[in-house]
Amino acid sequence: MVPAFADRVQVLAVCLFSLLLALLALTFGNAYGQEQAPIKQLDIKGSHKIDEATIRFKLKTRVGDPFSLEKIREDVKTVYRLGFYDDVAVDAEVFEGGLKITFILTEKPTVREVKIRGNKGISTDKIKEKLTLTEGGVYNPQTVAANTEKVRLLYEEEGYYRAKVVPKTEKTREGEISVTFEINEGGKFDVSTIRILGAKGLSEDEIKARMATKELFLFFFFGTLKRDELQRDIDRIKAYYLDNG
Repeated sequence: MVPAFADRVQVLAVCLFSLLLALLALTFGNAYGQEQAPIKQLDIKGSHKIDEATIRFKLKTRVGDPFSLEKIREDVKTVYRLGFYDDVAVDAEVFEGGLKITFILTEKPTVREVKIRGNKGISTDKIKEKLTLTEGGVYNPQTVAANTEKVRLLYEEEGYYRAKVVPKTEKTREGEISVTFEINEGGKFDVSTIRILGAKGLSEDEIKARMATKELFLFFFFGTLKRDELQRDIDRIKAYYLDNG
């Protein structure tokens, strides 16, 4: 399977970084014999959401320790796992008889605003109760996709089976993004008639009386098809039959 373009770029970056480190190690191998080059300075650039002290605490790479490619690799993974950064790059340069290591971080954007548009049948407050995407939080495309599905399922629960939800993003200013969920409700599915087939021992009216799903009355009342409620109606009918032998 051919790796995705982004994966190939990342692999290339790691290879180039490894080559740089190998050259540095070779340079310092002549000066320090078999010992690896010592780390003289450790810098962190580009982090605004998390303070530098917190990041340093999580790193295995330390000033005064000999350089370790394995530790650098683990540190890159550790910083990525914090969930606040789109990119974690590492720069190494000769510095005062050793190495200066710099972690260069590119932060994920912040969600400045979450908007709901096109909703009429369900209130904005009720929709936002379902969202885990919050204003002031870190923007993540996977989170936006998951929340889009949450909104669609909410509409389905309310009988809007043709509802479509499309997320749109807009960069409001540097490092901030506005997310808008555009909704096309598509209308509800109405229940015009309920038929009970194969009923024995109980009348159709008795069974219908036990159901939460109702037929449309005067074109306005009841009559909305809800999948979860329909499944519960099936369970109610089974239980009613058991209770009545």
